[in-house]
Amino acid sequence: NTAINGDFTAGATGWTANAPWAIGAGVASIDGSQVANTTLEQAAGLVAGQLYTVTFTLSGVSAGGLTVQAGNTATPTAAYTANGTYTTVLRANGNGNLIFTADPAFAGTIDNISIQAGAVATPITYQAGETLQN
Repeated sequence: NTAINGDFTAGATGWTANAPWAIGAGVASIDGSQVANTTLEQAAGLVAGQLYTVTFTLSGVSAGGLTVQAGNTATPTAAYTANGTYTTVLRANGNGNLIFTADPAFAGTIDNISIQAGAVATPITYQAGETLQN
């Protein structure tokens, strides 16, 4: 697992939370007051071209959607719009950061983020319209 502080028990250590993302009580949350896409990022050192399995839990989702991507020039996932624990496989590209992007309406909480190199053989939860990006 290459995620640093993926359970947020050490507060914001290892994360860049752009306003209005807030980190506290062991989670990162956003209240939907943003007027544009807003990111929660970690400089994870992801290697361009490599596959990574990312798992995370969303709760308290009341509006909007959240995408995830492995690097600033990588293709983001389809938007996650409901509570649940999700696992997705991403190909890294760009700056090597793990990036969660909340759309202007997204309100919810994220926790238990993990990153593993390679495509881990575990069940993958897809939302309608989501596909594996190679």
